[in-house]
Amino acid sequence: IAYSISSADLQKTIAQYEALGTIAGPWMGAVFYPADPALSAGPRVEAVRPGSPAALAGLKAGDTVVSVDGVPLPGDPAARFAFLQALLRAKSPNDRVALQVQRAGATLPITVTLGAR
Repeated sequence: IAYSISSADLQKTIAQYEALGTIAGPWMGAVFYPADPALSAGPRVEAVRPGSPAALAGLKAGDTVVSVDGVPLPGDPAARFAFLQALLRAKSPNDRVALQVQRAGATLPITVTLGAR
């Protein structure tokens, strides 16, 4: 397995370390899976860790994310999943993320204040 990090992510991490003396990434506490095109329009929440920022905001397993911060997730299921990951990775601890999720046929707004890990 090979891991890589973009230079932009590295520069952000270095700036955070210089400013705070520590490195912490954003943490939501939810596990997402790419959408099944036959079942949903976006990444599906597979699990939510109890006590996590996602749980405190009301995100639940089975929710399907259709937009983040007012931006609809574009493309096919794999592209939507990658786009969601990129949007969340660009955030910092204590940032707020406005999600639109589909749950039981309804679209709900959920705002998550990210934690640190």
